[in-house]
Amino acid sequence: MSSDEEKAEDKAARERYRKDFRGFYNASSILVLPVLTDLAPLRTSSADELLEFRTKSFQLTAPSSFTGCPQLVVPVRNESASKVIGVGLLGQQNNEATLLRAATLLTGVKDLLTMQEP
Repeated sequence: MSSDEEKAEDKAARERYRKDFRGFYNASSILVLPVLTDLAPLRTSSADELLEFRTKSFQLTAPSSFTGCPQLVVPVRNESASKVIGVGLLGQQNNEATLLRAATLLTGVKDLLTMQEP
């Protein structure tokens, strides 16, 4: 198969994925997804440890890449493990404002759109 054929097949597969995604994902919904399996590795981590972390992270962030939808990561504290991990909010295409409002509500920080208190 030629490179052009592979690109065409990849593009068609991505479009099928996006169409299937839009078929079950309500326009007013926000999906909450894990985006990290653990805290980021230390600077002293080996190349293999960094590669393993990156590979796992890419698998969890793939829905945003494949769908073309915006994703915002918010910190969530796991009290029992005493860790803060990132949780992804996946919105609809061209609707970043909804994600910023959701993050404002979830984090209690200033309104990310107007920079005023919620």
